[in-house]
Amino acid sequence: MKVAVFGKEISPEARPDIETLHRILIDAGIDFVVFEKLNNFIVEHCDLGLNFPTFANHKDLIAYAPDFLITVGGDGTILDATTLVRDSKIPIVGINMGRLGFLSNVVGIKLRKQ
Repeated sequence: MKVAVFGKEISPEARPDIETLHRILIDAGIDFVVFEKLNNFIVEHCDLGLNFPTFANHKDLIAYAPDFLITVGGDGTILDATTLVRDSKIPIVGINMGRLGFLSNVVGIKLRKQ
């Protein structure tokens, strides 16, 4: 399975969720790439100790051919992701890190280990 992860700058409160998501993907052996700007944020602000393969635009995303794209953020992040996916039919799964989350499928807090 191949997954792309898209997001923008993440709030400090969401950092544990980002770390958990990436550890889940790594532990499950899932091949994934991270949006370049999100990866830069992760490298600077999270304690993962890894620099993930990245994609920067629609062309990169299509070339990678993920089975689906995970967005990490709010509804605006999902809307931004649609400009990357366009007409490729790549499904989008949204993890809500925002306030409201009408479009997000998953609530970020549920990613945290209990």
